[in-house]
Amino acid sequence: TVSSFAVANAVNIAVNFHKENILGEEVAEEVKPEPTIENMKLTGDTLEEIDGEMMTLAAKTGDEITGYVVYAENPGYYPEMPITVAVGFDLATDTISNILIVNQNETKGIGDVIEEDGFSALFQGKETVAQEIQIYSGATLSSEGSYKAVNKAIDYYNATLKGGN
Repeated sequence: TVSSFAVANAVNIAVNFHKENILGEEVAEEVKPEPTIENMKLTGDTLEEIDGEMMTLAAKTGDEITGYVVYAENPGYYPEMPITVAVGFDLATDTISNILIVNQNETKGIGDVIEEDGFSALFQGKETVAQEIQIYSGATLSSEGSYKAVNKAIDYYNATLKGGN
């Protein structure tokens, strides 16, 4: 596991070096996705960070909180490199609006399927209760790690945020 990750990482570094220094191509850094009202499928005008044990953003229309985005993490395939997920919660429907994989280092072509739209669609509109882990597209540990992170966010939402705290 660690060896294959190291080899894949070394190959990617070599490819980028070749593109930049031999071919003269610009190598774009991978941009990490950030939650927005639109991509989290929430209503509101702004997202504002609020204090708490877990990183949380409140979706607001004026002074009214309409939803939350809670960040949570859990290991996937690589225990030392956790998956970070942002989970949107719609207060009006008390459901999960969407999830966004914010950070992951899963195996390219296998574990990175958790970033696909089909994976996030598994959570959209679901009740804010612990989600039963489903294996997605053969990425067993990546799926499990993501589900566990989502469930941590759900626990925090139910225990701390529900009701507009």
